[in-house]
Amino acid sequence: MGWIAPDAGEDVNPLNFGGGFANHDARYVAEAIKYLQEVKVKRAAGEYKPYCLILSLVNPHDVLAYPKTAATSGYYPAAWSTREIGLPDTVNEHLLANKKPMAQEQILLGMDASLGPLATVEQKLDYINFYGYLLTLVDKEIGNLIKELYAKDGAGISLADTAIVTYTSDHGEMGLAHGGLRQKTFVAYEEALRVPLVISNPFLFSDHPIQQSMALATLVDIMPTFMEIANVSNSPAGLASTSLLPIMQDGTPVQNSILFTYDDTKAGSNSQWSVVNAANRIRCIRTEKWKYSYYFDASGAYYNEYELYDLVNDPSEYTNLAYDLAYNEVRMDMETQLHKLEEDKLRVHSPQQSQSVQEP
Repeated sequence: MGWIAPDAGEDVNPLNFGGGFANHDARYVAEAIKYLQEVKVKRAAGEYKPYCLILSLVNPHDVLAYPKTAATSGYYPAAWSTREIGLPDTVNEHLLANKKPMAQEQILLGMDASLGPLATVEQKLDYINFYGYLLTLVDKEIGNLIKELYAKDGAGISLADTAIVTYTSDHGEMGLAHGGLRQKTFVAYEEALRVPLVISNPFLFSDHPIQQSMALATLVDIMPTFMEIANVSNSPAGLASTSLLPIMQDGTPVQNSILFTYDDTKAGSNSQWSVVNAANRIRCIRTEKWKYSYYFDASGAYYNEYELYDLVNDPSEYTNLAYDLAYNEVRMDMETQLHKLEEDKLRVHSPQQSQSVQEP
C-alpha cells in the first residue's frame, strides 16, 4: 500500500532507466524526501505514527544499456571513458574447459546476443567503468535521502533518531568475471552473492563501536533482526532465518553456514520456460572457507552439475574442485551440510507434521 507508480528498471528500455533522460531514481528520491517532510510536519503537530518507507532504486542496473543504448539514453562517453576500474582476474576464463556448469556458458553467449557483445578490451573496460559511474550516481541520490533523514529540527532531533535505517541490495554484478559474465544469472559466485548490508540508528547502538563484519548473513535474516530490535515477542513460527543483532552489538557470528538458492529459470524472459538448455537451478552452501553448489533441472532432463571452491586459497573461485578426487571427502561433507540446510530452511514443518513423525 502506498506504492507510487510507475515502476522502472524491469528491462533495458531507456524509458525505464534509473538515470539518463528517464532519471527515475531522482524522482523516487524526491518522492521519498517529500514523504519524510510530511512525517516531520505531522510529528511537529503532535501526531506520532510509526511508518515504513521503502525506497527501491534502479541503478546501477542501467549498466545493461552498454553497448547498445547507453549513448542514446542520456549517458555520454564520459560516463565510461575513465579507467579507474580494471578488469577482473578471471575475465579470460574458458568456462567449459575449466569445468564450470553448462548454464554459465549458455547465458554468456545469450547475453552477447541480447545485450550486445563486448568484443574488445576497450569495450570491456567501458562496461566495468560505466558500472562504477552508475554507482556514483545512485550513491549521490542515497546521500540526498540520508541528509533529510539526519537533518536536525529546532529541538535538535532528526527522523533518523527514531528509525532503523537500512541499506542493502538484491544482488551483485558479475562485472565480466569468469569469462565475461554479466548480471547474476545461473551463478553462485561471490560477485553476485556478496552485497552490502548497513543497519543504523544513532541511539540504539551509541554504546557500541561501529561494527564492520564479514560474518555470514543473508537477506532473509533482516526480518528477525528488526523484530529483535523492536522487542517483538510474538514472532511467527517457521522463520528460516537468524537475527543478526549479536553481530551488530559486538561482532559475534550467528551462523557457520548460509544457504543460497537460484530458481529464476526464465532469467528475465517471458516467452521461455528456461533460457538455457542445461541444469538451471542452484542450491549452494557457503561457509567461511568453502562454497559447494549443485545445479539441477527440475524436470530431470539434464544431469546435475557441481562446484566446490576453497574461498581462502582461491578467492576468485577459479578452480572447481568438485571433480577432484583429492577433495571427495570435503565435497561429501559439504553435501551433507547443504542437504541439512535445505531441510531446515526450505521445507515447511508444521506442529502437526512433527507430531505425526514422532508417533510409532
